[in-house]
Amino acid sequence: MDKVNLVMEKNNFIRFGKRLREARKSSKMTQVELASKVGLHQVQIADYEKGIRKPNESNMAKLAQVLGVDPVWLSLGQGESGMEFTTYGSHIDLKHVDSNPVSISLSSLYSELSDEDRLLVNELITLIYETRNKKG
Repeated sequence: MDKVNLVMEKNNFIRFGKRLREARKSSKMTQVELASKVGLHQVQIADYEKGIRKPNESNMAKLAQVLGVDPVWLSLGQGESGMEFTTYGSHIDLKHVDSNPVSISLSSLYSELSDEDRLLVNELITLIYETRNKKG
């Protein structure tokens, strides 16, 4: 596997971990509580949230069910989470931008993109946001 694919895979693990943490916190559960309900160890949940590893398909389905989120959103970040709210970084909806001319123009362009391209834009914005917050 080349460096680009390794970096992309690591970024996918990290983004999955953030979605998992967001869903867990939204459900007001600790890592220990979530692990117990899914039949895992707290260390596994911590590793998932840190982006060290991803669960297998069976555990992914159990996590999504216990957290009450869409398994595709949890695993891949595609579609809606099913949660009442999401924090910035996991799901960015440019359809609800403010009304300045630049925002309106971006929103118009964004609405014409395919779902796959919107996902890429969301990931790019998330990476920019995270990079700037680490520096600041």
